[in-house]
Amino acid sequence: MKLFSGLHPIALIVFFSAVIGISMFTMNPILSITAIAGGLIFKFMLIRDLSFIKEILCYLIIGLVVTITNPIFSHNGKTVLFFVNDTPVTKESIIYGGCAALMLISVLCWFSCFSYVMTSDKIIYLFSGVAPVLGLVISSSLKFVPAMKKKYHEIYSVQKNLINENSKNLSKLLLAVKSFSSLVTWAIEHTADTSSSMSSRGYGLKNRTSFNLFRFRFIDCLIIFFGAASFIYFIFMIRYENINFIFYPEIIYPKKNIGYLIFCIIWLLIVSMPAFTEIKGEIKWKLLRSKI
Repeated sequence: MKLFSGLHPIALIVFFSAVIGISMFTMNPILSITAIAGGLIFKFMLIRDLSFIKEILCYLIIGLVVTITNPIFSHNGKTVLFFVNDTPVTKESIIYGGCAALMLISVLCWFSCFSYVMTSDKIIYLFSGVAPVLGLVISSSLKFVPAMKKKYHEIYSVQKNLINENSKNLSKLLLAVKSFSSLVTWAIEHTADTSSSMSSRGYGLKNRTSFNLFRFRFIDCLIIFFGAASFIYFIFMIRYENINFIFYPEIIYPKKNIGYLIFCIIWLLIVSMPAFTEIKGEIKWKLLRSKI
């Protein structure tokens, strides 16, 4: 039972905008690690297959590259650890690279959850009344990339089998080129067919109505309220308080006052809400099945 992904599209877009927006401007490793943990648990509850492990490995590689790259180009900081070809490597630059990697991973993780939860019908619903063309482009882009990837593997397999029957000496590069050429042809035809179909159905007309199963409930109001309130409070903290780490020329930690503590608690509740909702729905589903 995917309860959180079944929320109203407006509630989902407000929630993800708040979480991704805060994660994008947070140079605080505590908040970034909390966001990563909440996002990974939520993503695991959504997919539950081997692609989740591949995604984690990808995040680890990205984090390692960012952490190592920053000290190479940035030599700020007063605590010199060692020299590489007379170039200083400072503790502050390494820690800054690690925190930047955590921030980047948290944003990528929640964008991954967003792309999985916000399906094409939800995107079209959100933009149909305001910018129908933009909504169609965004929804098509989200759907078209995995569709093209799947279609490429199908074309590649067919081309490979044909080559095995007729000519085994064809190189893999030529095979990939032939498959990509067929993929481009399919993509152009598919786009033209989709455009003609949407146009014939009156998509984008001024007085056109559309059917949807989305219903605005009380839980959606709560999600919108908490998402908007957390983002406003984050802006307030950025403006009047210091919740980010200062790395240069030395590391300065944020002040541990009541405002910082309240924001940490709110942030923990926000990023853990999707995973908690999915876990609650899973437990409820298993209890109902056990009574059958």
